Amino acid sequence: MLMNIKYLIISVLLFSFFAAFSQNSFKEKDYYIEPSVSWGTTIPTEAEDSLLWLSGFYGANFCFGKQTTGEHPWERAFNCPDYGIGLKYAKSAFNILGSRVALYGYFNGRIYENKYFGLNYKVGGGLSLWTKKYDEKLNPYNVYIGTTLNCHINLEIGAFYKMTPHLDLLLSAVISHSSNGAVALPNRGVNALSGQLGVRYHLNGRKQPADILDTLQFYPKNSLYFTEAPGILESHRGGETKLHYANTFQIGYARQFNQKFRYGAGFDLMYSTELLMMIPEEQRNDYWRALNSAVYANFDVVYNRLVLHIAFATYIYKSFDFFIPVYERVGVKYMLGENKNHSLGVMMKVHFGSIDYIEWAYSFQFFNWLDKKSK
Repeated sequence: MLMNIKYLIISVLLFSFFAAFSQNSFKEKDYYIEPSVSWGTTIPTEAEDSLLWLSGFYGANFCFGKQTTGEHPWERAFNCPDYGIGLKYAKSAFNILGSRVALYGYFNGRIYENKYFGLNYKVGGGLSLWTKKYDEKLNPYNVYIGTTLNCHINLEIGAFYKMTPHLDLLLSAVISHSSNGAVALPNRGVNALSGQLGVRYHLNGRKQPADILDTLQFYPKNSLYFTEAPGILESHRGGETKLHYANTFQIGYARQFNQKFRYGAGFDLMYSTELLMMIPEEQRNDYWRALNSAVYANFDVVYNRLVLHIAFATYIYKSFDFFIPVYERVGVKYMLGENKNHSLGVMMKVHFGSIDYIEWAYSFQFFNWLDKKSK
């Protein structure tokens, strides 16, 4: 209880400092600060982890964000979302997990809003640092976190109440995930569910969306592209712990049918030396056994240059029957270049919620065409 009070006091002090600081800084800018506290529990990922439901945690969070007011077409398409960076601290009652500090970027969009009240969602991703990880001798029961540094995914949905022109009261439900993407084992990951209470202080007052008519007509864009995505994973297959190289090459079609969304489909050609550990040692020189292929369909959410990528795939060729025939891919990409034809990103190949490994992706849209313009 004393720890909870301590972090609440820290949040209030941070809030007070930035509120005073804002009188002379960030003048006329659309920035805000958002301190909050949270309480929650850890969600089991395996049947034998059911006791995780009893491993509660508490934490403190701080976000620094910027409002958008509709000056750009993508802002108007998403109903003027906020974006910023967040710093999150959590302390687990499950002693083997210790504490977590996460730093992440986010988009915060409005589902509904009126004069006094609103509903919003927040999607974020970044890195988390854990004070305790698996150690064969010192912490052998922590099969959830295998490295100090991990990926962090943060999803929120909540409500806000406009108390004053500067101040909003916030109440949210939060789901977060931490894992290292199989860079090192064990790696079951930690999924947390929490409630969050906080305030949002607009440093120069809450801004209203600009009254700008969208005179730019959007024409759907069609593209052919390829993606090259290598990765590294650790595996116990074959009776030994070893790092393995993996690679995915994609060729696909994408159609951005409005400012916010695009869909597509394509072909995956995958290679992983981990698969060779699943066959007799005398056959491991048959490197073609490390190849597999699949077809996929994807749906993307496009925030200007930032893309949230979600795909579902089914294998069309497996060198042997080693796992389930379908998988998912989730990732974030950032588009580069004047015409946004290049992109860099990070993706995770997943089998029903279990991450295989992290892929570091480069994509190039090598052929593009627009729908015919209406007369």
